[in-house]
Amino acid sequence: MCLSITDLEKEETVLTHHTQHTSNIFQTKHVPHSNEIVTCARDGSVRLYQIAATVTEREIAKHTGSTHKLAVYNRNEVLSAGEDGCVLHTDTRTDKHEVIVELDDSLYAIDSDMGTTS
Repeated sequence: MCLSITDLEKEETVLTHHTQHTSNIFQTKHVPHSNEIVTCARDGSVRLYQIAATVTEREIAKHTGSTHKLAVYNRNEVLSAGEDGCVLHTDTRTDKHEVIVELDDSLYAIDSDMGTTS
């Protein structure tokens, strides 16, 4: 799977990165005030990309089913929702995550209304 970044004003792709996701990427989010992007995919993984002269990629969380949605807040915190019925809270500074919600049903949406991001 590829991650592409496009300059919309120039209408051209400025970066293409072949990710380590093994199936469809469902959502990407830019981490505010940073050079980072978070993705989630059908393979259940949540990945963080640091964009500089080169792209650094690492898995920061893993669901047992597909991961459909992300919410990013406080620059270093990511929420992810998946078909396993879990909402995972991940601190990107440590890659430690915890289950904060666990349901018997799949989750296909999540949002974080934390006011302004820092």
